[in-house]
Amino acid sequence: TKKWRASFGGLRDLNSNTNLSQTAALTYQDNCTFFEVGYRRQDTQDRRLGPNDGFEIRIGLSTLGMVGSQ
Repeated sequence: TKKWRASFGGLRDLNSNTNLSQTAALTYQDNCTFFEVGYRRQDTQDRRLGPNDGFEIRIGLSTLGMVGSQ
């Protein structure tokens, strides 16, 4: 419907031929509210920390702004 949308994205290093990150989200938005549930995977490595996965939830009201959590 007009109030729902899905988004997908990715970041790729063409020199090393590897994926750096992928994202997917499902969003609901009407005249007053905004609600989004998303998934993110980062395949980069920083010292001893390897790839990680995470979920995001964002809620917003048009007149007050946005609140989110990861």
